[in-house]
Amino acid sequence: MGRSSRWGRNVLVYGDSELRKDHPVVRFLAAQGKCASLHMYKDGFEAFARVYPFLCTPSVKQMSIKKYPSQIVPGLLYLGDWDNAADTERLEELRIRRILTIHNHPEKLRPPPGVRHLRQELPDIEDADIAGCFAEAFDFIDEAREKGQAVLVHCGAGVSRSATLVVMYLMRHHAWSAARARAHVVSRRSAVCLNDGFWRTLCGLEAALGIAERSDPNATSGFRGADAPGGGRGGDGPDSEDGGRLARGAVAVSKDAAGGRVPVRMLGPKEAQEAGGKRGRGEEGSVEGGAEKRARTAGSGSGGGVVLRFEVRKPEGLVGVLEVGPLRPGQRCVLGRQPDCDVVLEHASISRQHAALTVDRGGAVSLTDLQSGHGTKVGDTWLRPNAPRQLSALAALRFGASTRSYTLTAISKE
Repeated sequence: MGRSSRWGRNVLVYGDSELRKDHPVVRFLAAQGKCASLHMYKDGFEAFARVYPFLCTPSVKQMSIKKYPSQIVPGLLYLGDWDNAADTERLEELRIRRILTIHNHPEKLRPPPGVRHLRQELPDIEDADIAGCFAEAFDFIDEAREKGQAVLVHCGAGVSRSATLVVMYLMRHHAWSAARARAHVVSRRSAVCLNDGFWRTLCGLEAALGIAERSDPNATSGFRGADAPGGGRGGDGPDSEDGGRLARGAVAVSKDAAGGRVPVRMLGPKEAQEAGGKRGRGEEGSVEGGAEKRARTAGSGSGGGVVLRFEVRKPEGLVGVLEVGPLRPGQRCVLGRQPDCDVVLEHASISRQHAALTVDRGGAVSLTDLQSGHGTKVGDTWLRPNAPRQLSALAALRFGASTRSYTLTAISKE
């Protein structure tokens, strides 16, 4: 098992009934401390394959790995995002017969025939009345439990609204405190981050449910919601992650740490194709590429800048091309949810200042994770916080739980 296949991931070690914590493999993984979580399964691979045949594959290639919602209660309750709810094949594999959608536009989801659908319309902001959704959501989930049906609860990112409903269900069904229920959900889905108002609502629910243990309403994350002004608009579901802030063709400029200015431009698919045609005819500066080359540009050592081009994709297809630069040595291009970042990525799981792009005097381009809450990936590898990672051409970048990928396709001299 290579480092990239286990670092920052949930790892399951399977074996027979004799498998123990002192097994050499388990001991090694535990001592290394690089797995997001480490579990043991003592019934063997064959038993696991009988229960989850769709999770078993002879290939370890990234393209063979499927995306599933998080299992909160085995066989009953799943928590996920919009893409999970729209994936008919995954719904069938998990035998999901009910979907609860809480979203700005729940009517946009079209579940397959035979799947019951409860729509709850609510924005992800602190003062939204999510308590008004509790009774209907609980009855919908609990009826599924009584009938032996699996239910998927989702919003856009599976981070705040839907997670709040799942925490509420566990509180009411098990008489758990808000803190205990939230900890359970986070242990099953690390991207969960309830907005502060929703968390305080859950804490207030404890008294109404007769729960003696009290949670701290101030144990918040500082997250105001994906739809809060300046806090993230459109990061949920089919809406744009940039929330319309960075319009196609527009140039956004903000000051970076060096006091300079890093231009950023987002091109739509058609504009990107036209720009690509011009470069192919030699109408723009020279571009280096090739999967075997390091991302560097000759001449940057003399103080010249570089322009980086990233192909932006969602699972359903091309979104456009992001152009960054000229980016010069000593500057950094910050990506994050904060409005004054150079590149604003307003997905709910993305930190205020999530990551930064830099170029050194030798022309090497690097990406640094700025101690983000939900991590940064280059290819299959999670980055260590504050440790710059030099980028190769065609490197695919991912931020938090966002489904968008940013592939470095070209570098040109200023």
